[in-house]
Amino acid sequence: MIKHLLIVFSLCWLLISCANDMKSNKPIVTVSLPVQEYFVRAISDTLVDVNVMIPVTAGHSTYTPLPSQLKALSSSSLYLAIGTLDFEEAWKDRLTSVQPSLVWARLDGGVEPCYGVHCHHDGCSHSHSHAESKTMDPHYWVSPKQAKVMVDNIAREISSHCGVADTLMSARVERLKATIDSMDQRLEQSSAKAFMIYHPALTYLARDYGMVQLTIEQEGKSISPREYAEQIEKARELGVKVVFCQKGYDTERVKGAVDDLGARVVEIQPESADYLLQMEIIIEALK
Repeated sequence: MIKHLLIVFSLCWLLISCANDMKSNKPIVTVSLPVQEYFVRAISDTLVDVNVMIPVTAGHSTYTPLPSQLKALSSSSLYLAIGTLDFEEAWKDRLTSVQPSLVWARLDGGVEPCYGVHCHHDGCSHSHSHAESKTMDPHYWVSPKQAKVMVDNIAREISSHCGVADTLMSARVERLKATIDSMDQRLEQSSAKAFMIYHPALTYLARDYGMVQLTIEQEGKSISPREYAEQIEKARELGVKVVFCQKGYDTERVKGAVDDLGARVVEIQPESADYLLQMEIIIEALK
């Protein structure tokens, strides 16, 4: 009996070891946020492994990587950076020192940046200007127009630095961009003029589809009572009936805005790996 158990144990250990060896043979791509994992897997399928640095439940401003994440990073050949994320700015030097041969690639190439909370193609208007605010919304992928730019950047970087041929990804890239195109069309047809949100995470979407984003928080702090009253008045003028809120933010202030406007609250997680679901929630709410 003992001999039989030893044989079974040895076989199991061998299978696990082989599986780990097979896994280690794949290029490892490290990303900052779970939403990037969705894009990488949608584009490359199982051709690469993905190491995510920041869980969706953690705030990226103050997050400290775990030893297990740094270990996976040490085996990574490529880091796909959002490009404007505070976590990346704070940790880039330390992360690249873990793996000196790591290629650090920004995914925001070709994305027209948005500063402040009301950003338009000809600059920012309303409450912020480039001179007044250096805060840049990192969530450019919530705009389908910018998400397609991100998809092309990811595919190019994986092809260049992970030994994955373009031909193995091209069909998946086109399918993904077709899905994003359908989102783009639905937003182009939306009659929504404005929405309110606690934390300004939909700046690119608002800019690209001609909407006004009214916020309850700016520069990481709740706005003053006077500014709040001004935002509520603008929201009434524009007929705002939806208030977006990211999980973990100040729901009490959101409830106040909902009551003041007779609106409904819609919870979103734009950094989630479930990108398609999150975009569906946003697009449906803006109908």
